[in-house]
Amino acid sequence: MVLPVTSQWTSCQTTSSLSQQEICIESEVLILLPVPPATPVWSPPSGLTDTARNALIKAVNRVPSAWLLPPRDGELFDRPAEVYARLQGYALCTDFAVVGGSGNTSVRKNYLCIHHGDSTQNNWKLLTRVEKDPVNPKVIVSSRKRDDTGANALSCKWRWYSILHLSIDDEGNEVSKWVLLQGRGRESHSHPLAKTRLLYSVHKKAQPEYQLAIIAATANRGAFLSHRANERVLWGLSLELDRKTYYNLARLKAMSYDGDGLKALVTCLEQDEWIYRTLWLAQRDKDTQEVTAQVLDAVFFTLPRLITLARRFCPDWMIQVDSTFKTNAIKMPLINMIGVTNTGSTFPFGFCFVMAESSKAWRFTFHCGEDVVFQGLPKPRVVIADQGLGLRSCWSSVWPDSILQFCKWHAAQNIRQRLAEKKYLKKDREEIMGLVWKYIWSTTPASLEANRDEMKSRLAASEVTYIDTHWVVKEAQVIRLWTETFPNLDCYSTQRNESIHPIIKTLLNPQLRLYQAVPGCFGAGNVGR
Repeated sequence: MVLPVTSQWTSCQTTSSLSQQEICIESEVLILLPVPPATPVWSPPSGLTDTARNALIKAVNRVPSAWLLPPRDGELFDRPAEVYARLQGYALCTDFAVVGGSGNTSVRKNYLCIHHGDSTQNNWKLLTRVEKDPVNPKVIVSSRKRDDTGANALSCKWRWYSILHLSIDDEGNEVSKWVLLQGRGRESHSHPLAKTRLLYSVHKKAQPEYQLAIIAATANRGAFLSHRANERVLWGLSLELDRKTYYNLARLKAMSYDGDGLKALVTCLEQDEWIYRTLWLAQRDKDTQEVTAQVLDAVFFTLPRLITLARRFCPDWMIQVDSTFKTNAIKMPLINMIGVTNTGSTFPFGFCFVMAESSKAWRFTFHCGEDVVFQGLPKPRVVIADQGLGLRSCWSSVWPDSILQFCKWHAAQNIRQRLAEKKYLKKDREEIMGLVWKYIWSTTPASLEANRDEMKSRLAASEVTYIDTHWVVKEAQVIRLWTETFPNLDCYSTQRNESIHPIIKTLLNPQLRLYQAVPGCFGAGNVGR
């Protein structure tokens, strides 16, 4: 719904001067005026401790001075988020908090006092109070186990809303603004206002000190520090966090893409001196197309000593890439990149958690490898990997001058799976797989032709088509005739990379949060030592 000129919404006057623009709302003329310069006088309430007083003054000083005045009908904003911030700034200095109301649409947003409800939801249908056994008062017999639960419902009628107004400027361009209006009842608060505004979580969580404390405390919680130990750490950083909030960090979801989990991940990477790069995606509102959250799509990380090994042994030679699963609680696959030293030892030099093995994730991984690891040096001439579609589809735009060699074992497994899906008998499958390996190990053009024909003679017409369509075009990347000419250090599979997976899974497990899984990769970095 856009606000056109109708009987209910009538544009009374439109000029180039914003101060003369009017909108008629239900026969009441509302003049849209910018907020005038204000010099509000505000002082903290009496009765606060010095700590609470200083925290409140610091929080209010961050709010634009014009927002400390009561909101007025007709204030204009570019986005709904600005309307919410303006009302929240006023609420901070006036002893309450603002929440979004129900019934929001793409052209209307509702804002209510946090105490607007008539009753708590009580979805679990608990009793109002705790009831105990009269014989043994220590035993609770009621469904409710705690009395110290908060309830915000006080039937407050304070409410405002914003609507989208479209107009045409002098140059014929469409201009959209959000107009702030008070609710029809125009009622004030029906409850006593709080003295300590920062008791409201929405105000407390908006403060930079609280956000920094959560980041540090989440990392400490992952390290299994007690509240007292965490308190000493935060005291050294001039931060504080209460006991309940600290221990509740362990009850959070395994990963909050736009919250504390990602901040803790970055904190762990920085504290342990990892070199890292992150890939974020923007989530947008379906109606307004505004960015509502930043979602982590991939994080690449490595260590300086691993980079030193890679820069010494990998340029102009070979690396292997593969991914493994079940390493963290949010099930992000872990891509690892490995190289080989001059003594034949395997070492990993790059890790990347990704949401999926998509072309975008692989492109990000290889770009990070080039920028972070091989900057200023020739890239590896051979990359051995499986035949994942994501990597194959983006290879020409990633490292086009390098050879993408396919793992022979994965190639054989793909054909084996195809035979099983087509219901070949076990005895026939074993015989055909012997011919498949013979085909993969062909070392001359004549033997390749003969081995391919022999293998195809044992296959049905559909599998012959499958071989011609999917494998003949890849022969230069997997058949021994070609791969033995590559500078691949006599590697024809991703076996070295696969051998690291058990070590990684020993250090990691599916119950770990992502920021807890990253330090486990530090142990995998010792494989080549």
